[in-house]
Amino acid sequence: MSNGIETPVRSPSYPVWPLSDAVTAVGKIEAQYRLSKVDREAAVKLIGYSGLSGPSNKALAALAQYGLVERAGKGEMRVTPRARAILHPDSDDEKRQELQAAAFEPKLFRELQERWPGIIPPEEGVVLFLNRKGFNQSAIRPAAKAYLQTLLYLEEFGASESHGEGEREGAESVERQTTEPQMQTDPAPSRPITATPHAGTPPRAGAAMAAEALNEINMNIRGDKVHLEGWLDYSGVLDLEAKIAALKLLLPKPKAGEAEEKSN
Repeated sequence: MSNGIETPVRSPSYPVWPLSDAVTAVGKIEAQYRLSKVDREAAVKLIGYSGLSGPSNKALAALAQYGLVERAGKGEMRVTPRARAILHPDSDDEKRQELQAAAFEPKLFRELQERWPGIIPPEEGVVLFLNRKGFNQSAIRPAAKAYLQTLLYLEEFGASESHGEGEREGAESVERQTTEPQMQTDPAPSRPITATPHAGTPPRAGAAMAAEALNEINMNIRGDKVHLEGWLDYSGVLDLEAKIAALKLLLPKPKAGEAEEKSN
């Protein structure tokens, strides 16, 4: 029975941009100001806005939620050391670690990651979860998309939990597998994913490298297209199915006429 008191609808606090867009934006600010103070209005103009407004303030808030910028006085801000480490890392490992830290800095994203550790969940699953928490309907879908696109960005740079597990499993499998066919690859995409050898382990070549890459799905998103490659066993195929389901929700659908032309 209702007590006549309406439960207020909450809007989830989330970055309006996925991490990939936030890194691109903070790079434009860092290129001009490095770690020095910058006026907020000057910052939003660098990332494509005409001045301070609702949308531009939300964009700056997204950078702050990822820990890429911080307040530096009234009306001023500065790029953080975390952002600098992502933009100018000393090593690939440093960049992966800082990207992962930034991705789960937002409280909502950290909560979603704890609920679905090591996987990219279906968008509808995230939407239902946020719906049960009583969030504002208009904010649920954008929050889910920002989270899932951030996870795909981590996958692209090998900074996700699932990528780390794949490296450990691959290293163990090298001792058990001595022959694997060498992988034939297409020309490298514009932003290739590279695996860093484990400390104290000499570089492997040929069959051993293929074994080490087992279940590591290399992904590169370029506009409305995705480049995927990797050696998979049954477990890896299941993981690939989940990633493809997420990609189908995130990539723009072709118009009816375009779909017919491609089929012909």
